[in-house]
Amino acid sequence: MSCNNPIPCTSDLPTGCEPLPVANFGIRSVVEDEAGCRKTLQTTANPSILSQNADDEVVMADGSVDSPLVLPALQQQAGGNIPQVIGQLANGTLIGVIKSAGATEPEFLIHDGTNWTLVQRSDIFGAGAGVLCRDTTTGTLGYKIGTSGQVPQLNAALDIVFAANNPLDYAYISGLTQKTPVSPTDLIVIGDTAGTTIKKADFASIQPAGTVIQTFNVATTAQTDIASAVPVDNTPPQYSETTIILAQAITPTAVGNKILIDVLVAGDNQGAVICLFDATSGSALAVSGMGGRGNTFGYAGTLKFSIDVLSVAARTYYIGIGIGAVTVYLNRGSTTATYGGLCATNMTVQEIKG
Repeated sequence: MSCNNPIPCTSDLPTGCEPLPVANFGIRSVVEDEAGCRKTLQTTANPSILSQNADDEVVMADGSVDSPLVLPALQQQAGGNIPQVIGQLANGTLIGVIKSAGATEPEFLIHDGTNWTLVQRSDIFGAGAGVLCRDTTTGTLGYKIGTSGQVPQLNAALDIVFAANNPLDYAYISGLTQKTPVSPTDLIVIGDTAGTTIKKADFASIQPAGTVIQTFNVATTAQTDIASAVPVDNTPPQYSETTIILAQAITPTAVGNKILIDVLVAGDNQGAVICLFDATSGSALAVSGMGGRGNTFGYAGTLKFSIDVLSVAARTYYIGIGIGAVTVYLNRGSTTATYGGLCATNMTVQEIKG
């Protein structure tokens, strides 16, 4: 309505608006607008705000679906403790959340179960790389940090934990029972025939019988004259009676496998003995005899032997050469070197799946 100094006032209300009814009600506001004529705004059941709606009407709005509350655009304010975020408490009260004094890093707006508050990034995440996750036992949200070389994994309770980053380290697979993580030396993870249990197995344990698990080879091209005498009788040759020319260590992976030894001796003589030992004393495990034509490179003696693996203890196998009466010329002829030093005596040691 418009009003010139001082009285009377002339109403700008459009003709046709009915006068306000006379009411004995002490808490009310009187609004005059062209859209809704004059109206009386009384207290509402819920806390409300006097506002202007999209239809240019002045109304009491409590923020419900039927009475939406539209706030004016908030302007950026500079300096001071001016609220930068507005939060609402459970009772509908609006509060201003103020930037922390002296904050030097990004802040997060969180609700601690009672109030809204701003916290700095380090208060939530701490120092170091990690993950923000919910603990299924406590139901709380927390930040978990691992150490160098660790990665986040799911444990049996489906909580995130940090453990060593092994290439095939699966702590949990959906639908299967969680078992101890696989060590770096294991190569595969398999389920049983029922598909209910996780098992770990290395490459050797799932190979068929006869598979070569590991192979070692040792060779010498040394041109050596051997004169160690081995008695030609019906007793096993002894380690001390031979000249040891080759040695190879091996550590079996499983009981029940076999160790296969293949020896080739090159040189010349007119009667020699190849002996296999598994210790630096005692009797030979296997013996092979050989002969030659003399004077020039004339023979290649062989020995093959298979041993059952009864334990996975490390062991070393030795090849010793002995003679009956005539000197053995290793990797050469009896009177001259031959073939430019390329003649080689060697031993191959293999573990075979049993």
